[in-house]
Amino acid sequence: MEENIRADEDITVIKLSKPLEYNGHTYDEIHFDLENLTGEDSMAVENEMIQRKKGTVIVGALNNDYIMGIAARACKEPIGSDAFLQMKLKDYNKIKEAIRSFLLK
Repeated sequence: MEENIRADEDITVIKLSKPLEYNGHTYDEIHFDLENLTGEDSMAVENEMIQRKKGTVIVGALNNDYIMGIAARACKEPIGSDAFLQMKLKDYNKIKEAIRSFLLK
């Protein structure tokens, strides 16, 4: 695993290169509980994308909107997917690649 990404039991922890300021809180790292995601989570992300007119998901692991929707559902911090868009591109890509890697397992 990359040095800024680690697994603490079933939680994936991603250390940010620059702290994220979001809703009055500062985050130096983001925690994801990917192991407890369900098919219901996947369907909910797909339905949200359809409602936002982002189209139908063909291969979720290749669709950035789907990946970041799954990241938001797995995120242990009280942040929404809009927080990922505010991150430095380097951090956004770390999260995107970690989630994609999980989805492709």
